[in-house]
Amino acid sequence: MEKSELREIEERYRQFLAEDDKRVFVHRFKDGRSEVDFCICRSSIHGSLETLWLHLRYGIILFTLNLPWSWPKVFVLRLFGATIGERVYISQRALIDPLYPQLLTIGNDVLIGYDAKIFFHEVTQRAYRVGRVKIDDNAIIGASAIIRPGINIGEGAEVGALTAVTHSVKAGTV
Repeated sequence: MEKSELREIEERYRQFLAEDDKRVFVHRFKDGRSEVDFCICRSSIHGSLETLWLHLRYGIILFTLNLPWSWPKVFVLRLFGATIGERVYISQRALIDPLYPQLLTIGNDVLIGYDAKIFFHEVTQRAYRVGRVKIDDNAIIGASAIIRPGINIGEGAEVGALTAVTHSVKAGTV
């Protein structure tokens, strides 16, 4: 990939992170590419100190998510930029993507079940995607559910156990 092309992608990526109104950033790989040509882990995107901070933050969040109590998880995610309402319970073994906590918004009275996974980024065969995840008030995310980047879970919605959520869920749906 040419440097100018990489700079253009980096600029779109930074704009996405700076603007709250965009739900998903997608970088499509060129046909025939077998390796990932854009990744936020590269120090060329952030600089050495920022990359070090990214990895340190990653470790702190992963450590905290493995604690048996909900309150430290909520505290640390808020500390690193997540917007989380009141009376939110994050169960044991729940995994919330530690690279982008600032892309998470959770309303009030939300339950995230045991071993649920919420991702803000993914690499597919064709693209690198980063997306915001919003979980509205009174929603329930069942055990071992998987929430992909760019998903909104509506108010009072229930995501069943072992569900892979690939599209937004309307308010009140089960």
